[in-house]
Amino acid sequence: MIDIETEYSLWLTLAEETEAFQQFRDVIVDLAATHEDAVIFEPHITVVGGIDGDRTAL
Repeated sequence: MIDIETEYSLWLTLAEETEAFQQFRDVIVDLAATHEDAVIFEPHITVVGGIDGDRTAL
């Protein structure tokens, strides 16, 4: 069995049906449209990143 470790992050997110989510999403999409290689992503705040380990253990 191969033990695969991956890097994870803990995000704080908004419910998709909220007005705030839609407003942030619109801003992200609008800004991404102004840059050719921009990535569109879900609105979030990264609480902590770079967590290494097995997903089930975390």
